[in-house]
Amino acid sequence: MRLVRLPPEAAAECGECGHDESAAPRFETETVLLSRSTDSSAATVSMEATTPASQSQLLGFIKSTFGALEGQNHCWLNSANGIWRTFDQEGIYLVLLYQSCGTLDSQNKRSAAFERLKFLQQRYPHLNVFALQFGSAASSLAAQSQAVRTIMKEYITFPILLSDKDFTNMTNGACYLLFEGSKDHILSVKLDEEPELMTKGLEGCTALSAEPSENVLESKVSWQKEEVIKEPYVGSLRNLLLYHPGCVSVDEDGDRIFISDSNHHRIIISNSDGIIMDFIGSSPGFEDGEFEYAKLLQPAASFYHAAEDCLYIVDSENHAVRKADFSRRFLETVYPVFNKKSSGIWSWITDKLGLTKEVASNIQDFDADSVTFPWHLLQISEDDLLVADLNFETSWILNMSTGEKQDIAKGRAEAMELCQQTINERRALLKDILMNGSLGDKEHSYLEKISCNEILSSISRFQKYVVFCDTDGQRVLKHDLDTRDTSNIHFTNLGVLGLPYWFVCSLERVSTWGHSVGQFREHTRKVNVLPGRCNIKVSVDIPVDTELATPLVESCIWRQVRGSGAEISESDGQDTNPEKV
Repeated sequence: MRLVRLPPEAAAECGECGHDESAAPRFETETVLLSRSTDSSAATVSMEATTPASQSQLLGFIKSTFGALEGQNHCWLNSANGIWRTFDQEGIYLVLLYQSCGTLDSQNKRSAAFERLKFLQQRYPHLNVFALQFGSAASSLAAQSQAVRTIMKEYITFPILLSDKDFTNMTNGACYLLFEGSKDHILSVKLDEEPELMTKGLEGCTALSAEPSENVLESKVSWQKEEVIKEPYVGSLRNLLLYHPGCVSVDEDGDRIFISDSNHHRIIISNSDGIIMDFIGSSPGFEDGEFEYAKLLQPAASFYHAAEDCLYIVDSENHAVRKADFSRRFLETVYPVFNKKSSGIWSWITDKLGLTKEVASNIQDFDADSVTFPWHLLQISEDDLLVADLNFETSWILNMSTGEKQDIAKGRAEAMELCQQTINERRALLKDILMNGSLGDKEHSYLEKISCNEILSSISRFQKYVVFCDTDGQRVLKHDLDTRDTSNIHFTNLGVLGLPYWFVCSLERVSTWGHSVGQFREHTRKVNVLPGRCNIKVSVDIPVDTELATPLVESCIWRQVRGSGAEISESDGQDTNPEKV
């Protein structure tokens, strides 16, 4: 059989790292050969299978790393996702395998590879997904720091396995590996295959194809969110104020700066002096509502529409566009367009009795594959917005009045043409700062690294300032065009933001023994109730050998209401503050 090889440019990048691709021995493996027929648009998938010794060695090493966060030749990062704890013999595993210094060094390639892995993870909830970074440099501090930055930037919720072993001769470069836990065969898919071809290869796995369809809405939305949102985990400590501030936009007339605090799932609104005026988003999720109760999932670029006094927001991980109406302080979904249902008591009763007329689609004309992980947002006409992913590989035009998706463009050329003028303007601002500004070493180093893919949404002109996000430093800076000074924006009036949502969520994770990391039981319960008042009794059992610092009283319980709940009352019957936490 013929081995699927990487494109020449990828091979050249491997060569720069000291790996001679031409010297790599040819080997046999069970490979998914994915190709398009020249006379038909239909994709074809064929498989050939053997079991070479090199393949068994790779698979054997992967299996040996399960159950231990660190070993002689490996280390798991982003380990909150528990798939590393035990190897599932009945499970299906999809692995992105790449060298520390190799074909994923290009930012575009790295982002695209992880984006595809995230998409497949959402489409197939029972698929076990992780990445494996190998090579002698994988165990270095620089490689680990780069992996942490990738986790935060790409919002990766699956683990990354670092290993100092060399698998170059076994894999012939970066690729996706698909295997079943009970078998010693690996399906290998090269990085540059079309997404639908990758999907066809996955659907060939019987365990995945047999999954119930309830994971996906009838409207073909392949990204329906689970109730407990998974988040990246790179350590127990995180910045209280900003956590990967990804994008910034402004309202010059209103003296407002809109900062996408992406990994805190909120938009922070401040003035030019750093005084926080308001915020949008309470916690990770997908929920419309008042600013302090609505939910976002890694918000990215935003655009302020002065005539409407509204802020349009790209909700990246929800594959959606949201609109924040400042006159009502209300966040709603612009795209996808939902068919609204009545929430009254009679509608609830008729729905339970099965008398409700079926709605053909919960979301109108939505194709999740075409709008995966949008990031950029730019006004291109009076009523139209250009929405594009981080790498401009997929872009589409959204009508602000109707929420209709008017057009989709595949590839960078058309999208870049529409926003080239804005990119050139911001490049000129950046060049002026680098040449004439008084920058520190950190600021200079960061600005030099800003790519064309990021510059569109991470830099804005604001009055006499240029405002830009520093995701590495977890801060927002402003450059004074008059004095040529660059400084951090020091935020004040932090009380507006309230307590971080993870202070509450972390109370739900209880260690089952000792102080060991990773051994947790989720103490959550889902309750379906009738509309109106309901009483919920919670019993807290504490092991007899537990030593309490203070006596346990009812005031120790932290009550929290989100969603449709409006009031919480303790057992004495007195209502607490009706405002939600």
